[in-house]
Amino acid sequence: MSKIIKIMPEDAGRLLPLITQLSRESDFIPELFREAIMSKADPENMLRALLKQNHMTVLAEEDGEVMNGYLLLQGNRLPQAMHRAEIMLAVRGDRRRQGCGRRLVHAAEVQAKEKGIVRLELTVASVNRPAMLLFGTSGYRVEGIRRGALKVGETWIDTFYMAKWLGSDEKFSGEKRLSAADTGENGYGSSFFGREDSV
Repeated sequence: MSKIIKIMPEDAGRLLPLITQLSRESDFIPELFREAIMSKADPENMLRALLKQNHMTVLAEEDGEVMNGYLLLQGNRLPQAMHRAEIMLAVRGDRRRQGCGRRLVHAAEVQAKEKGIVRLELTVASVNRPAMLLFGTSGYRVEGIRRGALKVGETWIDTFYMAKWLGSDEKFSGEKRLSAADTGENGYGSSFFGREDSV
């Protein structure tokens, strides 16, 4: 029976084969993981060092001795952005469409709330329709499109910027929330730069 586990530094040796397999199946894996598996020195040790970073959490679904997929939850160290984190999800080709991704996303949201994170963000390649469907039906909304953000071979690929707010809007009661609508048409009002005609 499958279960979600939190990957610890000592689990690097178990996670490495999954990351290596996924790197062969897809061009879209986190750059820091790609650097680890491409390391000619000691990939496992490099991955272990990454897992020790306190602003990063890796969850995985395991079924017996086999790992089906992982989710990277990467927080922010900047004080003004510690309430948000980025997620990166990858599932083995032979384990897709079986609920693994959805279970990992749910587990990540639970972890995020425990850490005081109220906003989760991600980017999805426009060609990755299954991921768009998964996140869209999990409450994530498209907030923007990055045209030509990726280039695979000779093909330019757009990415969708998606996010989900985990907190309640009541969190803003008694607090100032500054939105683009408050700051002017371009998101930056005269109070940001000084006079509008000074830029």
